[in-house]
Amino acid sequence: MASSAQELKCSRMVKRSQGKSRLGPVNYKDRVFVLTMNCLTYHEGTLAKRGSQKGRIEISRVKAVEHVDESAFERPYAFQVMHDNLTLYIIGGSKDEGASWVTVLQEQVQHNSDLLQYYHPGVFTSNKWTCCHHNSKLSLGCKATFVNRRKQEEQQRMAMQQGNMTGDPQRQQQQQPPQQQ
Repeated sequence: MASSAQELKCSRMVKRSQGKSRLGPVNYKDRVFVLTMNCLTYHEGTLAKRGSQKGRIEISRVKAVEHVDESAFERPYAFQVMHDNLTLYIIGGSKDEGASWVTVLQEQVQHNSDLLQYYHPGVFTSNKWTCCHHNSKLSLGCKATFVNRRKQEEQQRMAMQQGNMTGDPQRQQQQQPPQQQ
């Protein structure tokens, strides 16, 4: 069994300022991101020599982890970690790196009790979301999150299975697994 402090993933990526201050500028900084079973942290420095910790997000407080539309930033491979009432935007060094981080983070948070059902794949800028043009920063998202997509997929599978149980008896027999002898 893995220790809660054991590193599950570590990469050097770029983070966007979280917009905690309305007056502060939007900026981007290179950071070393470290994921453990309990938290996601980011640090100054390099992979070989980490500097001081600049931020920490408890895994239990994460509400969603999703990709960001490529058109939202002038940089590709972005994803977002929504926690508390903030969104941390992270830009991977490659498409594979970004996708890998989204997958492992979603696996870590999938059982959180406060997961969101919808999110915005864009960013809030110029008083509107780039994805749906809604003008409230607090509006519900316009796209289903991974947890909601999984529920929808499961409902579709169940509906298909139920549909296969009705109708042509020969078709039902063909779609059932063979009996073990």
